Amino acid sequence: MQYKTNDMLPLELSFEDFNGTEKIAYLPDGQNLSTDGINGGHEPAVGDLCLYAPWGNLCIFYKNFRYSDDLYSIGHIDSGMDVLSGMDGNFTVMLEKGN
Repeated sequence: MQYKTNDMLPLELSFEDFNGTEKIAYLPDGQNLSTDGINGGHEPAVGDLCLYAPWGNLCIFYKNFRYSDDLYSIGHIDSGMDVLSGMDGNFTVMLEKGN
């Protein structure tokens, strides 16, 4: 099953650091990603974009992390992780469709 994230883009999100491992953001009210019919479970690596189902938030991992049944892989960021990992405090990101 494909997530229909492209239907949500462009999307402006406010990210914050979590656990010294990932940057997280919550989707705007009324927008969510369903996990119905999808097998959960993922061991995230640097650059992985995931959905954390219990909280409904997006995660971008800047460090490798342990496996979790509650993580759903929805994409990967190929470059710029050094910039992301160096961001302090809250920051806003505009997610847009790629080419």
